This record gives sequence, structure tokens and C-alpha cells, in this order.
Amino acid sequence: MRESDERPWGRYEVLEEQPGFKVKVLEVKPAPPQPAAPCAARGALVVVKGVADVVCGAEELQLRQASSSYPLETNHRLGNSGDVHSKLLKCSWQLSR
Repeated sequence: MRESDERPWGRYEVLEEQPGFKVKVLEVKPAPPQPAAPCAARGALVVVKGVADVVCGAEELQLRQASSSYPLETNHRLGNSGDVHSKLLKCSWQLSR
């Protein structure tokens, strides 16, 4: 059984997790960006359906299907200014020290 959870912004499911990386599918409800999420890992987002509003540090982006955001090195917020649930892939990794 894969790890998944319902959140106020939508839901996520972990597709794969190995030492050093994790891949999740996110479904984001139509809503403004939620409070910042602490993020210790580096990562990237790819929008596969709908629209994602991404606030990463001082940068604000609106991503559409087949567009991506990299890197997510700071706390970030996700929202959805579209009319339907957005679907994103989030890839996170820890760099070896």
C-alpha cells in the first residue's frame, strides 16, 4: 500500500521512495496558495493537469500543463487558480554531503 494523505489543499500519494529521493503525485484543489511548507529537501514540480500557482521564496510562478518549476530549495506554497483539481508530480531529493 502506498503512502497517501488528505490535506486542506488536496491530497498526495507517494509513487516511489528510495534512499535519497521521493516521488509524489499531488492533487491540488482550486484555492489560493496555502501557508508555506517546511522543506528540507531539494526538488522540482511538473504540472501534468491544470494550473499550479507556486510561491517559492520571493518568486511567484503560474505553471500550466507540461511546465515545471525547479529548484524548490526553500519553503514553498502551492495554490490552484483554475476551475478543476490540478495534478502535479513532485520529485524531492537529498544531496549527499
